[in-house]
Amino acid sequence: MVRVDDAYNSPSAVDAITEHWMDSDAVARITEPIYVAWRTTDTPPLRDFVMKLTQREQAPLWRVNYLCVQSGMMRRELQLTLHATTGEVIGVVSSD
Repeated sequence: MVRVDDAYNSPSAVDAITEHWMDSDAVARITEPIYVAWRTTDTPPLRDFVMKLTQREQAPLWRVNYLCVQSGMMRRELQLTLHATTGEVIGVVSSD
């Protein structure tokens, strides 16, 4: 799992991403424009940006979450699911 402002820890051999899976930088390049287009003038500031690589389903997936919060009250969230090898966006869920 990758979070904003987390210290980087080199993955162990068991956790390493295979050569066929997209790394977190590539995933961010795909999802950031979607996040920017989703934002409105009243969207609170981005508090957390979380990316998680999972193999629990048939295909390996990246799950990306943009969480915008202001004063603990206003909250907007954008969740994206990408195929880990092709980068295809296969799911978008918004708190709107």
